Amino acid sequence: MAANKADIVNGSLTRTIFTFSIPLIVGTMIQVLFNMADQVVLGQMAGTNAVASVGACGTVTMLIVNFFCGLAGGVTILLARAIGAGDDEMSGRILSTAVISAFGVGLLGMTIALPLAGPLLHLTECP
Repeated sequence: MAANKADIVNGSLTRTIFTFSIPLIVGTMIQVLFNMADQVVLGQMAGTNAVASVGACGTVTMLIVNFFCGLAGGVTILLARAIGAGDDEMSGRILSTAVISAFGVGLLGMTIALPLAGPLLHLTECP
């Protein structure tokens, strides 16, 4: 059984970019649907304050998720180049640096966000 290989070098650039952007589009749509489901369930069970809170935080959550998706895309490019060159040592360094950096940025974001969450919600008059 022959493997189905895509030729990304020759052919339509627009089609190639669209094909590779499909997972990002689907991921974003799933995140939006998840946020909508939260709002529907809370609207039925908890009331308007809960729906407003989820609506206010949904955009920030999507911003953070998309930021890390962008970083993952950049790491994927570097990792693909190292693997394509057959440099296993560089591949390992890129992967470990990416994991440690993601953990560090997440930890830094948490340290900044936790003390600021209350004042920012109060500033935006979020219930």
